[in-house]
Amino acid sequence: MSRRWDDLRAPATGINPPGQASDPDWDLTNIGFLFDKGSTESVQIIMQLPHGYIEGTFIYPHIHWEPTDAGAGNVLWRLAYKWRNNHEVDSGFTTVDTLVTASGVADSLQINGFGAIGKEGATISSLFECTLSRVGGDASDTYDADARLKEFDVHVQLDDIGSASERAK
Repeated sequence: MSRRWDDLRAPATGINPPGQASDPDWDLTNIGFLFDKGSTESVQIIMQLPHGYIEGTFIYPHIHWEPTDAGAGNVLWRLAYKWRNNHEVDSGFTTVDTLVTASGVADSLQINGFGAIGKEGATISSLFECTLSRVGGDASDTYDADARLKEFDVHVQLDDIGSASERAK
C-alpha cells in the first residue's frame, strides 16, 4: 500500500484548559480560545499516534487560528512537547516557537506550523503530550489583540488503516 497522510486532530472544542490563571477565555460567538496579548496563556493537549502511523517518521504539528481585529503584528506561539512510546520514562519537555504575522483581516483563518518533529524509534500508540501557548508578553509578540485558536492538529504519515495486531505493526 502506498503512503498516505492523516491528521491527529484536537479541535478547540475538544481541548480542556488546565483551570489556571493562564487559561485563555472561550469565545462563544466565534467558537475558539482567545489568547491574550499581554500574558502567556496555555492549553494542554494529549494525542495518541494511530495504528496506521509509519513508525519512526516525522510529524508536523500546526495551528489553525484567527486574528480578532484588522491590526498588524506578530504572534508568538510556543509548543512544549514530549513524545513517548509505551513504557518509556518521562524525559521532560522540548520547546519550539513559531512567530507568525497576523493577516491584518479580522476573523481570517490562518494556518501556521512548528516544523517537523522526529522521535527515534517512535511507534504506534505512542503519546504526543503538549502545552500550546501564546507568549503574549514577549517583545516579539506585537499583535495587540486576542488570537483565536480554532484547532491544533498534527500531520502524520500512514501506510495502512491500522495494524496487524492490537499493539504492534
